[in-house]
Amino acid sequence: HLTTSDKQSLSISTVRREQQSKTVEVFSDRDYFINPQTDRSLFSSHVLFLKVETTATQDYDLILDPTGFDQDFDARNTGVDINESFNTAEKTYELALKLQQALEEKGLKVGITRPGPDIFVNTYGESGRVHQGYETGAKLMIQLDFATIENARNRDFMVTTSNFVSRTFAEMMAEEILKAVDFDYETQRGFIGSVLAPMTNRLDRHNLIRESGGKGLAAGTYSDLSARTNDFARDNLHGMQAISVSFGDMRNDLQLTKYLESEAAVVDAMTSAILRYLRIAN
Repeated sequence: HLTTSDKQSLSISTVRREQQSKTVEVFSDRDYFINPQTDRSLFSSHVLFLKVETTATQDYDLILDPTGFDQDFDARNTGVDINESFNTAEKTYELALKLQQALEEKGLKVGITRPGPDIFVNTYGESGRVHQGYETGAKLMIQLDFATIENARNRDFMVTTSNFVSRTFAEMMAEEILKAVDFDYETQRGFIGSVLAPMTNRLDRHNLIRESGGKGLAAGTYSDLSARTNDFARDNLHGMQAISVSFGDMRNDLQLTKYLESEAAVVDAMTSAILRYLRIAN
């Protein structure tokens, strides 16, 4: 049997399946079993136990983060007006609502970081997007984004993920979306549509992906700002796996037309990718 030098305890809730969730607790305690005759522990060291229970957890399964309406860098980001009927911040929020509905119809519990279409929510801080993810207990976080000339290093469709987690989720998301819609897409080292976040000082440079990853991605350590405002994330063992889905530069008329004509297909494809990754029957 496995033992630890002192008492340990860690619990997580699993993603819902058939409307049920499991709470998995891993703990070590030499006094967990007591000999009723001697009133002494049966073990001389802290033995490691695993306990699984069906629970009515309030945790969310995943949280969606539609970009726009933030003041992360002081300026008010209200999105970019591509034309009279397409504002990037409005469209990411609309997409989040549609994706939330589709996923909840499949039995998942889904949150959105922006509580309304025109409410400002920053990425960092106690009331920010990252903090919301931790508070909901979500396992996955998906940022929804449209590249624009102001904010994009790349102009085509891409799914960005951390350098320090499995690339599988990002690959599945890119594969399902590109199978449904013929977007122009980025490639990286032979991977179609999925890319690793750029790095600085051996850490992911993508703020949301890094800061939502808890201790495993060194959240709350990247800068003075992240250390000051995301202290809740530092050493947090309940980080989320986050990806950022960018549908490309909507200033490109062809890319814009493809998105507008295929939004329903995008929602279906993203739903399929998430269910496939979680191994939930679609």
